[in-house]
Amino acid sequence: MDTREKILEAALSLFSKKGYHAASIRDICRKVGIKESSVYYHFANKRAILDALQARFIQKSEGLMVFMRQASAQIASISKESFLAVGDAYIQQYLLDDFILAFLRILMIEQGDDEALRALYREWFLERPITFQSQLFSLLIEEGVLRAADCRTLAIAYYAPVFYLLQRYLLTPGAGQDDLLRDAQLHFAHFWNTYQERAT
Repeated sequence: MDTREKILEAALSLFSKKGYHAASIRDICRKVGIKESSVYYHFANKRAILDALQARFIQKSEGLMVFMRQASAQIASISKESFLAVGDAYIQQYLLDDFILAFLRILMIEQGDDEALRALYREWFLERPITFQSQLFSLLIEEGVLRAADCRTLAIAYYAPVFYLLQRYLLTPGAGQDDLLRDAQLHFAHFWNTYQERAT
């Protein structure tokens, strides 16, 4: 791993534990074992480090959106098993990704004090999930997979428990991932059983 990546890795760890504003360049240098001049060779300032982490977060998150769209390509023939598998992939390949989880923790810590991070928090914790899932459920209703209902209401019913589990298990130190996976699967199954249009 080169020095730039070591700086990003150390910053991600520190920002996700102490907060972006509480962690200093000196803290990062101490964790990596380098002089401050080495950091400034790669990054203009601490915000530039955060910007690089943010760009990586958005890239990985956008990648998930592509995956979810591909997974829903055969939407007319979706079964309970495939519906649960998409939900499981969202949890395991996205929320349980070490980088994604650490960056989400940064957003949680800083969303009250940093306007830019608050906007990113709203976008990726609240707005994007509901918009994407509303579109997905609209297609599922059109194909007769789910019974007719307001798509945004369905999206909120689907996502609200996921948001709760995210707070409860992923953003709380020492919380269990096994418990998260179990509770998420129970929720996804309950959602399917409640809103499906026909037995599959």
